[in-house]
Amino acid sequence: MVDYLIIFTAQFLSVFALVMGSKLLRDDRWILAMLNSWLISITQFMFVYLVAKSSNDIYVMFFWSAMGGSLGCGISHLVYTRYIFKK
Repeated sequence: MVDYLIIFTAQFLSVFALVMGSKLLRDDRWILAMLNSWLISITQFMFVYLVAKSSNDIYVMFFWSAMGGSLGCGISHLVYTRYIFKK
């Protein structure tokens, strides 16, 4: 179960950072986007490493990965629009 939680977290943070990076670049905040790319690299490396070494059911891992990714996408959008992007 710990592996699934780690996979969920890695994918959540990876997609969160990807969406955040897209929004930062769109709004010409390239320095923050460059710093954000470190989070993308770390989380994607962690995800690939854990999936490659795991002996868990691949379909269950996919479920937790997809769940983390979809929540990361939505929450990243909410964080950006409510706290970072100032109208």
